[in-house]
Amino acid sequence: MKTRLTRSWLPLLIVALAGITALALAQSSSNSSSSKGSSASGNKTVSVTNEKVNGQSEQVLTNKQGMTLYYSTKDTPNKSTCTGACAQTWKALTISTGKPSGSSKLQGKLSTLKTQSGKEQVEYKGHPLYTYSKDQKKGDVKGAGKGSFKVATVSIKQATGASGGSSNGGSSNGNSSGGNSTGA
Repeated sequence: MKTRLTRSWLPLLIVALAGITALALAQSSSNSSSSKGSSASGNKTVSVTNEKVNGQSEQVLTNKQGMTLYYSTKDTPNKSTCTGACAQTWKALTISTGKPSGSSKLQGKLSTLKTQSGKEQVEYKGHPLYTYSKDQKKGDVKGAGKGSFKVATVSIKQATGASGGSSNGGSSNGNSSGGNSTGA
């Protein structure tokens, strides 16, 4: 009798296990696909992705939404020169509270500077960071070479100039955030 009972339940057990496995796989696939979309950026203020810039593959800095970040050669550490109409086209990458965080691929320090409007603008290696208003989707680099603006890459040189105290040392693992370097 015991063998007969086991044999009659065996097909049901197999079907139940197959259903549970399929459900678990579907849930896992759903979780991984939703995390894939955010894994490039996640909760990091600045992430890194590979993009073609002027025909060459570059490690480009991006914001949380995956949009390309830029810097201006006119800026100096702790000083953004982009105001007025410029600020409408080139939106400052800002944070509302805390310190900026970045991908472990970053070779320099993230810090902030206080903008004229009182917001905290994120800097990488002393360069204030911006997004370009005409970039419409992830991977766009339409602002590359527009005026004084360049695509921000992992390997950009440390900003120099009359900074008044930026402490962005040129090498850090990128996970340490420089904090607000104004008033240092």
